[in-house]
Amino acid sequence: MKKILLLASLIIIVMVIYFIFAYNGEFEDLNLDVPVIEVHSKSIEDGKLLGVTAADKKINKPHGQNKSPAVSWQPVNDAKYYAVVIFDETANWLHFFQTDITGTTQ
Repeated sequence: MKKILLLASLIIIVMVIYFIFAYNGEFEDLNLDVPVIEVHSKSIEDGKLLGVTAADKKINKPHGQNKSPAVSWQPVNDAKYYAVVIFDETANWLHFFQTDITGTTQ
């Protein structure tokens, strides 16, 4: 699940860049040759964020501690920058988006 989420995020970023700079009104199949990235997180169990990452708002039961999830990944050959996107597919909600990351932990 974690690998799929990060891979999907990278594909979305590449597509956005493509549409901004190269879209000419016609769609074509792209061979993006996106590498597989192994993502690790102690904040995720069974594909779900731990309760400490939930907001400490009244509506959340149980209340969380509003902490950002810890995420790390293996370096990708020749990569200079990374982007991290955390998107909740069940709520259709973008939680986190950061680019220009140079390390392999966030």
